[in-house]
Amino acid sequence: MVFKQQICSNKGLIALLTDFGEGDWYIAAMKGVIRQYSKKYRFYPEIIDIAHNIPSFNIQKAAFSLFACYRFFPKGTVFCIVVDPGVGSNRKIVAVQTENFFFIAPDNGVLTYILNSEKVKKAVFVDNKKYFLKEVFLSKSELLHNFYNEIKDCTKCSLGLTRTNFVFGTGSPEAKMMLIGEAPGREEDLQGEPFVGRAGQLLNRILKAINLEREEVYIANILKCRPPYNRDPDKKEIEMCFPYLLRQIDIINPKIILILGRVAAHVLLDSSDSMALLRGKIHYYKNSKVIVTYHPAALLRNPNLKRPTWEDVQLARKIYDE
Repeated sequence: MVFKQQICSNKGLIALLTDFGEGDWYIAAMKGVIRQYSKKYRFYPEIIDIAHNIPSFNIQKAAFSLFACYRFFPKGTVFCIVVDPGVGSNRKIVAVQTENFFFIAPDNGVLTYILNSEKVKKAVFVDNKKYFLKEVFLSKSELLHNFYNEIKDCTKCSLGLTRTNFVFGTGSPEAKMMLIGEAPGREEDLQGEPFVGRAGQLLNRILKAINLEREEVYIANILKCRPPYNRDPDKKEIEMCFPYLLRQIDIINPKIILILGRVAAHVLLDSSDSMALLRGKIHYYKNSKVIVTYHPAALLRNPNLKRPTWEDVQLARKIYDE
């Protein structure tokens, strides 16, 4: 949740700084989004356009226009900057709270002058432009729930036609640690929850050994549907389903990701290295540190893998506690 409580307690102004490129329909859509969540959280701000003459892709012009007028607004005003940052921008949506105002922008460059003149109390970066203002008003739990409803009937690949249940993910939306496997198995397909078979029971014991409960982490897979006979996911299936997992990671924004198994490691890290090369070191995915270990199912087949797995999860716990 990004400033929802503070913004909703404001009950004041929401000011839109917009460009020509988006057009009036987009401005109306943005106002609709604001009003939708205003009604949901029972705050009813006045929505005004403070500028509608910013050339598309002109971040400097947008930054200057905002800086020239923002101080004339009442304390607590929320400024929504709706400009297209254009090709070459890092397109990093940022929500910033200063001592007197809130700013939501599709590119932190728009806030260049603001950040140099205002004392920043909190700043949050959001990676997915599609969800823009929704990120500001919804909690992680709400975002995950809405996302589940968006994709639960997916049939982009053939697995959507053969599954029993769509296996979205489970655990705490506020988790600091996220565990990622490759795909649901038979029990997971039947119950609609990841890691509930024998491998899942072993995973629960592994988590307990590092003083974590299943409910404290978030667990998901590369695929949301079971491949026949538990075969490895094929390229087409990964291509269709992997973006769903990336969206879950964006929402949860875990401090650490523990990857379970070779297949998941190769996909998330875009690597073809062996487990021997991937284990025992810290990798990175966006803001998260990543540790690779063996899949619990591999430990059931080969008990000799338990010791290196124990070393991996101890490293993960160390990072978790930092």
